[in-house]
Amino acid sequence: MEKKIRQSNFELMRIISMILIVIWHIIVHGGLLDNTTGTTHSLMQLILCIIIIHVNSFVLITGYFQYNKNFSLKKFFSTFNAAWFYKAVILLIFVGFGIMTVSKGEFVQTILPIDIGYWFIATYLALYALSPFLNKLIKNLSKSEFQRLILILLFAFSLIPFITQQGELANNGSNIITFIILYFIGAYLAKYPITKENILSRISNAKYRFILLSIFILMATINFAGWMFYNNFSGSSNSLVSYLCGIQNASGLAYSNPFVIIQSICYFLLFSTFNFKNKFINSISPLVFGVYLIHDNRMMRSQIYDWFGVTSPEFYASNKVILYLLLTGIIIFTACIIIEFIRNKALKLLKSQQFIHFHKRKIE
Repeated sequence: MEKKIRQSNFELMRIISMILIVIWHIIVHGGLLDNTTGTTHSLMQLILCIIIIHVNSFVLITGYFQYNKNFSLKKFFSTFNAAWFYKAVILLIFVGFGIMTVSKGEFVQTILPIDIGYWFIATYLALYALSPFLNKLIKNLSKSEFQRLILILLFAFSLIPFITQQGELANNGSNIITFIILYFIGAYLAKYPITKENILSRISNAKYRFILLSIFILMATINFAGWMFYNNFSGSSNSLVSYLCGIQNASGLAYSNPFVIIQSICYFLLFSTFNFKNKFINSISPLVFGVYLIHDNRMMRSQIYDWFGVTSPEFYASNKVILYLLLTGIIIFTACIIIEFIRNKALKLLKSQQFIHFHKRKIE
């Protein structure tokens, strides 16, 4: 019997989103945002405003597919073990080859599977552990109740923090609250697909995509315009200008920013309009978490951008900085995919009966 091939639209989205995460980290952690000036600096900020949907898209897709599935302890520990594996192996390699030195306390803290070491993985695992309870709530809510719940959560933990400059119900989006909201939105989009609503019944797929792309661009433009406003008028004595600058400074690049959430939903829905199958895409998609675990490891982060020359003026002061940025992002992504592929193959080999029987014969 031929194995059924998964739809590849959301698998492709995972891949693209992870590439965007790598590019985001090159700009932010690699110092491109801090080291550039003038037009290049503005361009870096514009790119961030466009690609900020990367994290939210992963959480939306989790809600989309997980809302009607059971919790798997095996999947939970598979994700946890992968995070611990890279944390421990990178530590041993860096210390063993003298790339970095750490105290005994730091070594023990890092090598023990207690501190995961990645904010996203820690929050993601917390969300996954909560998913059975969230799913039970989703199952028992009517459509209108589900809508009200999402709107209340967005009002309380997206809009209010935004308009109060993170003063009330402060929420920068990198926490379980925002993940739960996005999980609910993803689940709602799966349970009540927008493409089947009457309002879109007479709109062609091409027009629907154009609308989604237009809203996406509009949200990114609004966010970038907010940054431009802040960049030119911060420090103003005018109370309204000062207030608007405060909003941008506090929430411009927050995952909970209402404009970013709308932008993320449009990005997600855009991929939902495609329907195709591709074995290569489906084989790469399961490896993308490894890209995050490798390149954004705390120790790796302190070295990798020096290795690629990102921190040198030849990189960020060049008129080809965008080309260098894209190439560096793709190279890092590809290298990490290969490493994760090797890890997965090695893990399967260790688990295989052939491997066990071979070593039993060797012992006997």
